[in-house]
Amino acid sequence: MFIKLSTLVLLCGTLATGAAARTHHPKSWHQTSSEKTARKAAARKRKMTALKAPANFQMQTARLEYPVTHTWVDTRGHTANARHHHRRHSRVHHRMDHSTIALSFTGDYTKNQFGQGVLDQSANNTGGYLISYRYKMTHWNALELDYGWARNTQDYRLRSGLFGEQSDIHQFTASYVQTFSHFAGLYPFLEAGLGFVHFSPTHNFPSLVGALGQSRGTFVFGGGVDIKPVRWVGVRIQYRGLVYRTPDFELQPLNTGKRTVLSEPSIGLVFSF
Repeated sequence: MFIKLSTLVLLCGTLATGAAARTHHPKSWHQTSSEKTARKAAARKRKMTALKAPANFQMQTARLEYPVTHTWVDTRGHTANARHHHRRHSRVHHRMDHSTIALSFTGDYTKNQFGQGVLDQSANNTGGYLISYRYKMTHWNALELDYGWARNTQDYRLRSGLFGEQSDIHQFTASYVQTFSHFAGLYPFLEAGLGFVHFSPTHNFPSLVGALGQSRGTFVFGGGVDIKPVRWVGVRIQYRGLVYRTPDFELQPLNTGKRTVLSEPSIGLVFSF
């Protein structure tokens, strides 16, 4: 009888403790289906908010043997190799300079010609200068405008004697320039274009009576290399050839009817911007 009474008291105490616990923490024991649905909906909302937020990149460094590779991971699960990131910045660092200006000293050498009563037509070797502006459209294609100046004497040997005319030579040309991949600071190029050469008599001795200024259409070709130890300045070495009809200063007896070539090697400074 005593044992049964003790058991009954113990059972009543356990039930009372459980009831008190349920009263103090009602949700720890029972949770309605609507409450579960609300909690799931709130979790989904938090997840969608995180996906819509700007991607926060976390850099995870794989400590491997050289080369070290960095992987960038965003909250959407996309990855991008850091090598691509480095190459992109390298391309920006070695960006293309669209414009260059070159100031060069030239040597001017004219090929001799003859014909139509002119036994020999020649010009003395001389020097001058060349100013060039180049606009680079792509890494491989560019357009160039050039102005050059020199002064020499055109000599004509006729059956009646030797005649000469000193003149200033003004060159105006526009060229297409083909550039190539650079290496070791060397930037090679080729060019071809059209323009005209104007001969302006100085009327200094020797001079021909009645000599007038004269322009000749010209075809220009050439090539060279830019040597650039730094990006914004360098040295340009090039050769230009200009093909045009020999000048006669509007004096028919001096007309050879032939074309000549003005060879023009040059060296100067080139500035990029």
